[in-house]
This record gives sequence, structure tokens and C-alpha cells, in this order.
Amino acid sequence: MFSKLKDFFCKTYPIFGYDFFIPVALYKRIEAVEGEVSPKSIRHFFSEAPYSLSKGQLQITQEADKLFFVQIAFYEEDKRETFKKEIEGYKEVFPFWTVFPHSFYGAPRWNQGYEQHYRDTFLEYWHSLSSEEQEKYMDTYHCPEDWRIWLKEYHLWCKKKELYKEKY
Repeated sequence: MFSKLKDFFCKTYPIFGYDFFIPVALYKRIEAVEGEVSPKSIRHFFSEAPYSLSKGQLQITQEADKLFFVQIAFYEEDKRETFKKEIEGYKEVFPFWTVFPHSFYGAPRWNQGYEQHYRDTFLEYWHSLSSEEQEKYMDTYHCPEDWRIWLKEYHLWCKKKELYKEKY
């Protein structure tokens, strides 16, 4: 009898993790529903239907103003995949110069900690935009001139890198 109880309580179940930065549209949705965006309001937002996630399933880190990193543990893979598809539908992320206004490429901490973690997410989104969409994005978020110059140089560098890969 004891061994059956032990097996029941000690059995391990697979956990399917998913993590992401809160995208712009979801940030605005949480703000509209909860009145603010904070770890507490994000936790409350995801505890309600249709998500109904428990406190133990969520880990939320505020990395900067408007930048929240969410980690979720799912007990069923299909629920994770459904959630992942929804989140990936929200493509737009906040620009680097908005969430880290005092950090710039080449400046101290650009390649360290939260900045490095978010840099890759931001640049992946940036690459997904057409040239026209990039211009609109920079205008929408009032891109500083230093960033405009750097992003154009970065674009040229990426093109050269692609040509190099094709050549060799």
C-alpha cells in the first residue's frame, strides 16, 4: 500500500516549458484589462480564462521598463503548442532604444545580461521587417538618430555577411 502511495505522490510528470518577452500588442492588452503592466498584473491576466495558469506555472521577470520576460511550465504539450502559436501571432516587440534608453550598441553592458538577452529577440524581429516596415517602425517609436545610423549600417553588414556565405 505504501509503495502505491509513494508512486502516486513521487511520480514525475513531464513539463513543457515556454518562455517569451511580452510583445507590444499583448502588453497593450494586459494594460487595457488590468490597468497596468507589472509582474502581478501579468500573473493575474494569465490566471484568468482562457489561459487559467496557476501561480506555480508562471515565472515573470521585469528586465526593464516595458520589458517582461515570462516563463511558463505546461503539463501538456498540446496546451503549450496552442499557447505558443497565439504568442507567436504577436510579432512586434518594443524597440531596444525604448526598453533600454541609456544603452547603445558598443556601450557598456550592450552584450551583457538583460540587454544581450533582449538584443537577440529585437534583432530577430527587426530582420523580419521589410525596409518600408523598418522605416515605419522607427518613426512609430521615435528612433534616435544614432540608432537609425547604426541599424542602417547593421543592415549593410548583414547583407555583406550573406554575400560572403553565398560566395564561400
